[in-house]
Amino acid sequence: MKRNQILLAGALAAALTFTGCQSNAGDGESVLFTPPATEAPTEAPEESSTAAVENPIRQVQGIEDFASLQAALGAPEGAQNVEYYIIADEVAEVNFVLNGNHFSFRGAAGDQDISGVYDNFQGQALTVSGADTNAEIRKTSGGGRLALWTDATSTYSLYTAAEVEDEAIQKLVEELIAVTEAGGANPRKQVENREGLSALGVRIAEPDDAKDSTYYIVNEDTAEIRFTWNNAAYQFRGANGSVDAGVTEEWNPEMEILEAEYDDGTIEIARQKAENGARLATWKSGDFAYSLYTKGEVSDADFEKICREAADATK
Repeated sequence: MKRNQILLAGALAAALTFTGCQSNAGDGESVLFTPPATEAPTEAPEESSTAAVENPIRQVQGIEDFASLQAALGAPEGAQNVEYYIIADEVAEVNFVLNGNHFSFRGAAGDQDISGVYDNFQGQALTVSGADTNAEIRKTSGGGRLALWTDATSTYSLYTAAEVEDEAIQKLVEELIAVTEAGGANPRKQVENREGLSALGVRIAEPDDAKDSTYYIVNEDTAEIRFTWNNAAYQFRGANGSVDAGVTEEWNPEMEILEAEYDDGTIEIARQKAENGARLATWKSGDFAYSLYTKGEVSDADFEKICREAADATK
């Protein structure tokens, strides 16, 4: 039994750290993608050594095959060439291509590092927050990216050898945290335009001069628009009854109430600020609740203006 445990541990370690199997990996950098099949041996291995040479990586059909592994994985919106693997019966892996770059997304029960990436990381780590989860993103010596996060039962990693911009990798990690927090698959569905959100009954719109607008249905009950305005990125959400802003900053206890007056009544917009400069506004309009969030460095005047414009859209 002890010998079998040692062999399993060795197989897992070998599978998690496979060097040189990806064409754009830097010298000496551990990479994550499934290695190519080895040539058949010229002689059959002895029975006692069969477990040592058995391939610990097997391809499976989809995320349903991960159910026993406590790994809530899925692919992001727009992913291509998606493939699913199980490593040593312990680690789930989703490989995909997004915007021309290869990624490996892993999950397993426990809190051990399953990334298989061991490098001298560079620069300041980036952080991304989900509803209940915080991830740390590091840059490898070759310019690649590694993100790690854990929840109450499992640990997750996302790796790419590609040089992905800060904003792009943060957005992707945020989306995949939402996947893990939702229990797998992708709870966010991107739609083509605002009309795609109309089925939720939410009145929500970005400013006319906004840029880079994208539209999502979150968990099938929340409408979300992401856009850039005055060089700051915003997340605008609305839902029937109450809305989850999907952010976890530690907000200052002081709350400022901004009143937006209309012929048929007043909307009270509660505004908060975090130590890191992030801002959050929340309000009710009719039967619906709304939130507006930004991590950007925006002035009080700009945030008041965007809050009023957003509230006007919800009337």
